[in-house]
Amino acid sequence: MSKPESAEMAEVISATRCGGAVVTFLLLGASLASAGRVTATFPLSKSVSVGALQQDTAGNVYLAGYTGSPQGSPPDSSDAFVAKLSSAGTVVFWTTFGGSKADYVRAMAIAPDGSISVVGSTASLDFPLTPDAAQTQFAITTDGTAGFFVRLDVTGKVRYSSYLNTNVSAPPGSPAPQFSPTGLTLDAAGAAYINGAGSFTSTPGALPTVANAGWILKLDASGKLVFGTGFIGGRIGLDSQGFIYVAGANNSDFALPVTPGAFQTTIPSRLESVCGGNAFIGIPCSHQYVAKLGPTASKLIYATWISGTNGAVPAAMAVDSAGNVTVAGFTASRDYPVTPGAYQTTNFTTHPPSDTTSVFGGVPYSLPVTGYVTKLNSTGSGLVFSTYLGGASVDSISSMVTDSAGRIYLGGIAESPDLPGLSVVPDACRPSYFYPLAFATRLSADGSSLTETQLAFGLSPGLVALDGQGKATAQMGGSLASLDLFAAPSPLVCTTDAADFAPLNSVAPGQLLSLFGEDIGPTPAVQAQPAGGFIPVSLGFTGISVTFDGVPAPILYASSGQVNVQVPYEVADLASVTMKIQYGTTSTAVFSVVPSQPSAFVQAAGYAACGYEVRASLLPFALNADGSVTGCGNKAPRGTLVSVFLNGLGLAGGHPVTGAIGTTSEAPPVSATASFSTEPVPVTADAGAIDGVWQAQIAIPLAWSGPSLQFALTVNGIAVRDSLVLWLK
Repeated sequence: MSKPESAEMAEVISATRCGGAVVTFLLLGASLASAGRVTATFPLSKSVSVGALQQDTAGNVYLAGYTGSPQGSPPDSSDAFVAKLSSAGTVVFWTTFGGSKADYVRAMAIAPDGSISVVGSTASLDFPLTPDAAQTQFAITTDGTAGFFVRLDVTGKVRYSSYLNTNVSAPPGSPAPQFSPTGLTLDAAGAAYINGAGSFTSTPGALPTVANAGWILKLDASGKLVFGTGFIGGRIGLDSQGFIYVAGANNSDFALPVTPGAFQTTIPSRLESVCGGNAFIGIPCSHQYVAKLGPTASKLIYATWISGTNGAVPAAMAVDSAGNVTVAGFTASRDYPVTPGAYQTTNFTTHPPSDTTSVFGGVPYSLPVTGYVTKLNSTGSGLVFSTYLGGASVDSISSMVTDSAGRIYLGGIAESPDLPGLSVVPDACRPSYFYPLAFATRLSADGSSLTETQLAFGLSPGLVALDGQGKATAQMGGSLASLDLFAAPSPLVCTTDAADFAPLNSVAPGQLLSLFGEDIGPTPAVQAQPAGGFIPVSLGFTGISVTFDGVPAPILYASSGQVNVQVPYEVADLASVTMKIQYGTTSTAVFSVVPSQPSAFVQAAGYAACGYEVRASLLPFALNADGSVTGCGNKAPRGTLVSVFLNGLGLAGGHPVTGAIGTTSEAPPVSATASFSTEPVPVTADAGAIDGVWQAQIAIPLAWSGPSLQFALTVNGIAVRDSLVLWLK
């Protein structure tokens, strides 16, 4: 495969002046609509952090994790949860369990009968246990937690619950060594194979304990320990004869017991194996290995490295009927082993931009990673095939399943606009290092070809579940999106915030949006002309219309590949809304409705740069005090006011009217602050612009040092989506 090229982007800023106000939209050249489609989007009914996500062939979605905000570490009083949703997003059951402290699920497995098993960690001395629990004592470890193992029936009722502790003893009064369950696999008889990090002493007859190797346990259907080994750890796969396959990663000091005839007996260039850090500390790379154990973990059949100079980390594995092992994950190595004829034999990654602000020890760095898929033969002695899968930026694979024909379905998160499989996706809908996206795709059984890739649009991409038939569910923050790789494509591909080009799966009343696709509007392009103080809901005789639950939306601009509209304020009381765009054919998209999601109009959706200086912030479309557009070539003077334009404030102002052109610089009842000052930031309506565009007056401190002012804005307690930067003179 040669490196794919993005369609040429026409970076033309269209400035619409209405009574002196300026509103900008990035107008992009049209492209073909994508294959496959996002078939549904629905918000989660509760605020949770998702640690495990799966989908069955009927379209049901299973998720597990912990309750509370998805940002940061689990709160002190979080509970574990397991939920099942129908393909339409309806809650079948939502089961919460836990004690008085933090409890969270790390892994989940679905049995053929529909029952669910989960493992995780708890800090609760009163974690709820069933009477038949195999372990009833809380054995605190160095991180203040113990493990747990829980089974739920098909209705979501907890049928078995037990602590899951290390067997490594500790001196009286001291915590046990770390013991964190992280993975779970079930066999046909209902036995659970659990892997994790930390320490476990091998049980009699099992392979002996190796330092820093991780561990594997087998529990029978009643939850009792069958065997455990601290010989090796990692993701677990099973074959029909009960052999255990392990895929993991460890640093170059790990004494992997490589077997004679293994595919790779040593790690390439160990001394260069550093994957991140700063001027003082180097972070070692993790290197992938695959091993096969006997059914009782008493015998090592084979063990081999599969890595390059800068490591590789497996995120998923599968074992076929012949005993071949397929692993998928991410690597920073440019010499990761690939095979002739594979889909992609070159690692195309380049370093994304990094902030050049001076910090002690230098700016932390990490090597960019790309995805890979590798199939190891049944003896561990050679590769059936191996391929990279990624573009020029950071991409990773997090999930994988195979079908009966050996085809490989993959899910992950991408930052590369040139991610393989996106040749027919509009530029504005592609991932970027600033706005990564979840994706799903399918690799052929021989690793030589790829279907089109389907993206899930929204902020904060997370896990991707695959059903092995072309359908997937992707998590984006507090929402789930259903994907279908082989559905008929929709003319509408994605919706972005018109201010900062962020991909959206939620909208706020009055928010300005940019819609992208193929043949969604007229040729040549038409720009709205205000009439009677309003932006029209139709553009002459073009025949285009956009509605939100039947309410017509004002259309500011329309072309074959891009349409800019305003979300009607009438959606304010809705939980979700269906947008319909009609131009010859009809496309629909469903969004959750939020009260506000502030954003700033920006000049480009990427790190701001000026000469050798780079900032990990966006450069706003902003006006200096003299009315000129500020930027690297026209820096803002210290001690002056700069006007930044905002979108997505919802019902700010108290009485906004859909499509109306503002006539006064009315100060809305909002409270705004900037991170560099405790003084309030004045926010006013943008007279002459459509209701929904606001001006924030940023007072640049006269004594501010340095070439730039980086800051975050907060409006009514909600942060403007991205941090901003102004270049100063």
